[in-house]
Amino acid sequence: MALWLEENPVQRAGLARRAASLVPAVRAGIRYGLRSGALALNDSTLTAAKPKIENNDIMLSAEVDHILARAGYVGGWFALAGSPSGIYALWRVKP
Repeated sequence: MALWLEENPVQRAGLARRAASLVPAVRAGIRYGLRSGALALNDSTLTAAKPKIENNDIMLSAEVDHILARAGYVGGWFALAGSPSGIYALWRVKP
């Protein structure tokens, strides 16, 4: 992640503005996920699983499937990037 951020300084520079604009939608999504059981909060850790599809009762649209795949990629990237405090430092933001 550190190398990518050095190669993409504009992404780091615009993070605060982009993140602030997403707060209402993300907050609503987390609340909905917690209420519906799609998300769980355990020891300050938010966890989720890809919806289980049984007998093809639920068909995900190509767009939703793409979003889930990309979210998994980004989540994996952050998981390998180090501690939360280290990630904040790389992005030069404060929690």
